[in-house]
Amino acid sequence: MSQRNYGIDLLRLVLMYMVCLLHTLGQGGLLQAAAPGSAGFALLWLLEVLAYCAVDGFAMISGFTASDRPQKYVKIVDMWFQVFFYSFVVLVIFTLLGVNRDTRPLVFIMGALPVLGRQFWYFSSYFALFFVQPLLNRWVFSLDEGGARRALIAAALLFSCLGVLTDPFKLMGGYSALWLMALYCMGALARRARLFETRSTPFLLALWALSAAVTWAAQVFLGFGRLANYVSPTIVLNAAVMLRLFERVKAPAKLVAPLAPLAFGVYLFHSSQPVWNWMTGRFAPFASLGALPAAASALGIALAIFLCGLAAEFLRRKLAELIRLHSLSEAIVRLFSRALSRAAEALK
Repeated sequence: MSQRNYGIDLLRLVLMYMVCLLHTLGQGGLLQAAAPGSAGFALLWLLEVLAYCAVDGFAMISGFTASDRPQKYVKIVDMWFQVFFYSFVVLVIFTLLGVNRDTRPLVFIMGALPVLGRQFWYFSSYFALFFVQPLLNRWVFSLDEGGARRALIAAALLFSCLGVLTDPFKLMGGYSALWLMALYCMGALARRARLFETRSTPFLLALWALSAAVTWAAQVFLGFGRLANYVSPTIVLNAAVMLRLFERVKAPAKLVAPLAPLAFGVYLFHSSQPVWNWMTGRFAPFASLGALPAAASALGIALAIFLCGLAAEFLRRKLAELIRLHSLSEAIVRLFSRALSRAAEALK
């Protein structure tokens, strides 16, 4: 059994902080409030570009750390309950506290159906990915190193490079289940192909910086925004480079191990409808402070959101342990397994 790589776990936390930064800049209104052509605009967009690879990185980690062991379906049920807490329970709590004022019945119905409601697009997409992982794994783990390299190049060309010109596969800028599946495969193929494994750390850092610089310059000076999105080849490259860099990090297990499982909850917490609505345009005034104060404010606000999310997820996990929610997930999996077995028998 391979030893757990805590550098990858540390990467999960770093990427989630970067997600908080993306949402601070975007949903928080800082980017929209910055005057085009100003130093503040350029600096805030630099932060945006540096953080853009966070979502791709998360999906690629799933493939990079995948194994050919049988699928544990209790995992997706546990995740569903986790998402339900933030989509419905948190909504009810904030409504009772008077923070949420959107009390339309449809809001609560969609909150109770997190996959269908797509409030958390990443989970809705991952839900589909989870059930096709065994098929993807069968293909990926059948490839040797050379085959994995060829498949990785083909996947990058088809699903990422073509996106600079058009969107033939309806990836919707990366907000789709198909894109998460492509990233999962690219992460798994990168591991099988030993991508960048022999490259030095200074080389990888320079490659990461160059890729980010190209994306930033195209956006800020040329107004070419097709590189600043999740399907962009430069953003995917940065995510792949970060995987290799953090794989080499000797992260302290005692610090990282208890925090890494909380990372996804940070996304769910600040993307829950009441918090998301509260964030809308909330931080725009900071853009008028000047370039460096605005950037420092964005970094500080993102850190505060990240820490609040960690605290919220820590409490949710303690509550889940207290009510033995995992046992309920296991019971649901057994029930569905029996039902599917009976259905399969009926088809004979």
